Amino acid sequence: MTRQRTPSGLKWVANELAATVGELERIDEELIRLAARRSHLEKVRKALVEVGALSHAPGLEGLVSPVRAQEQYGGRGVLRNWLRRLLKEAAPAAVDTPTMVRLAEETFDLHFASYRERDRFRKNALTRALRAMLDFGEVERVHDTKAAAGSVGVWRWKAAPSMDVVRRAARQAEAR
Repeated sequence: MTRQRTPSGLKWVANELAATVGELERIDEELIRLAARRSHLEKVRKALVEVGALSHAPGLEGLVSPVRAQEQYGGRGVLRNWLRRLLKEAAPAAVDTPTMVRLAEETFDLHFASYRERDRFRKNALTRALRAMLDFGEVERVHDTKAAAGSVGVWRWKAAPSMDVVRRAARQAEAR
């Protein structure tokens, strides 16, 4: 019995067909995900319009122009979630801001044309996110806030208090 060879042109067509069908399936899955995301965002928009009306700002939707916020890091909240993960993994040790900038460059594939651009990212994006997390009690500063300008910021994850500490605080509150 002789073996037949499949012509290379037919192999190419079969491979291209399989890749095309696979890509179409991926697109269909993405369209389903996007439709669900759109539905959710429409509900959020409607709720925000209602809150605006209740806050004596009817027609706010017509006054506010759309923006494409936080696309640089892959979506809204991605940078802050990345910082949470980074600091939790480093806990109880602290991480300095130059290290955070370097890791952010690698993680988000950032390319800074100059030192000034890198410094703007540190000040405007990274430190702003860290300060918001500080306000929520998620992180704590390890560095001296009254140090000279240009000193390195050092941050660490603020561990949740142990149950013993919570019980002690509850007893002290009851005793008052």
